Amino acid sequence: MQKINLKNTDITVYHETLKNGLNVFIVPLKEKKAFYTSLYVKYGAVDNTFIPYGKNDSKTYPLGIAHFLEHKLFEQNDGTDAFKIFMENGADANASTSYYYTNYLFSATSNIESNLIHLLNFVSEPHFTDENILKEQGIIEQELKMCLDDPYTMLYETSLYNTFINHPAKYAIGGTLESIKKITKETLYDSYNTFYNPKNMFLVITGNVSKKIINIIKENQNKKVLDQNTIIKITTQEPRFVFKEYDELIFKTINVPKVIVNFKICLDDFKIDTFKLLNYFKLYFSVKYGASSPINERLKQTSIISSNLLADVERFDNYLIISVVGESYNYNKLIDEIILESKKRELEEYYFENKKRVHISKKVSSTDSIYSVAYEIADDIINYNQVIDNKIDLIRSLNINELREIVEKLNLDNKTVTVLKNEKSWFI
Repeated sequence: MQKINLKNTDITVYHETLKNGLNVFIVPLKEKKAFYTSLYVKYGAVDNTFIPYGKNDSKTYPLGIAHFLEHKLFEQNDGTDAFKIFMENGADANASTSYYYTNYLFSATSNIESNLIHLLNFVSEPHFTDENILKEQGIIEQELKMCLDDPYTMLYETSLYNTFINHPAKYAIGGTLESIKKITKETLYDSYNTFYNPKNMFLVITGNVSKKIINIIKENQNKKVLDQNTIIKITTQEPRFVFKEYDELIFKTINVPKVIVNFKICLDDFKIDTFKLLNYFKLYFSVKYGASSPINERLKQTSIISSNLLADVERFDNYLIISVVGESYNYNKLIDEIILESKKRELEEYYFENKKRVHISKKVSSTDSIYSVAYEIADDIINYNQVIDNKIDLIRSLNINELREIVEKLNLDNKTVTVLKNEKSWFI
């Protein structure tokens, strides 16, 4: 096994690629009582156009199919629910689908072998029929309707729809009420056979485990040797401009209007290590819009906002979306202030260094959590295809002068504003 020591921490990651292509990452943390296991598939909501396994031509599949597939795998051939077996083994299990991956996970304090084998087995044994797909369509339809009733989900998803022109992140992870009705057992098997190949998957285990658990995994996976097919995803060109610069939605159940401003940044404009660049942007926008930022203090003192703005940095392939979220009765003034702040390029070293120290502190403290350690490893594999062992050193190396050069090149003109308000919303 490859041994990876994460610098400036006491974390050691053991990595091995099995004969069938499955990558396994084990982090023994003996002082912990629990263990956490995540099985990732590099298949998410944006991967809906690809060449199916065994075919020659590309095909576009219904929106939400990756999420639908995640749901269906829990129903086993004998009709039982995989969740039930986890519960009987004393484990807390879950699954999720993002834009770029699907994750099946469990945590427990005992029975790691039986839970681990169950996880590896049920994900590798799909069972799709016309009847159980029709049943699942009803379940997911209710889930999507719940999302339509959630103001924050609607604000976020609408803002992405308004941000992108062609990129599939324009659409909700779960798809639409119309698209899920187009999913069939044939389309599910196409997706499963293409992406659910061990070489397109990886397993992360953290907590009270031994690296010897690899032997159990090998014994299980030796029976699961599949063709090493090449996965070919079809991507589209995404323009730099946004789809819609301004949008308003009426949401009857809210009182205070909610605002999100998305800035669309093309990463092709910057010739710098991607990890460092993303961390520069996280620091920069935290300084500008974070809890202790001047704009937050000013807007609270003038009663434009009562709670802090939130700033988030999210990557979608070669684009970065900076989202600034807030709520205010005087939402037009709030929008103006957010955009005005984006045009200011002054950077005080004190605030930058302070945010950097906080960022490093969070990285160090995260190593105390079996969940955070697993997430950091998975995030590295999804985004960089390797475990980055010197993150803290890389963050320490960030400097104000380099950030100032990056900021000088920063184009924040491509932006979209989305407002969620009640029909009776007013402003001062």
